[in-house]
Amino acid sequence: MRISTSKSEAMVLDRKRVACPLRVGGEVLPQVEEFKYLGVLFTSEGKIGAPKGQDHADTSGRNEFPPCRVAGRSLRDRVRSSVTREELGVEPLLLHIERSQLRWLGHLFRMPPGRPP
Repeated sequence: MRISTSKSEAMVLDRKRVACPLRVGGEVLPQVEEFKYLGVLFTSEGKIGAPKGQDHADTSGRNEFPPCRVAGRSLRDRVRSSVTREELGVEPLLLHIERSQLRWLGHLFRMPPGRPP
């Protein structure tokens, strides 16, 4: 296996800062306190969250409901989610689940007897 040292970094998971030089092919990899992987921020203290600078939460730190972000609203606007869903034409989650279950039940009724679902 070949490791690209120019693209690699090292991180130690510990509550306090610990120096742990990692050598690959004679080169010491830079040690970082945090890194982003697949859109998720990992820190050396073991915390996982959204990368800095992304608006995944409002100023109070609470997550916003995704249709609210699409509508350009925050939780501070105090608009009910049902109103936002109605404006955007998004059906309630429970209604969506119920329709999916009924659709599956219809498939089961139309199957020939003895056929495994």
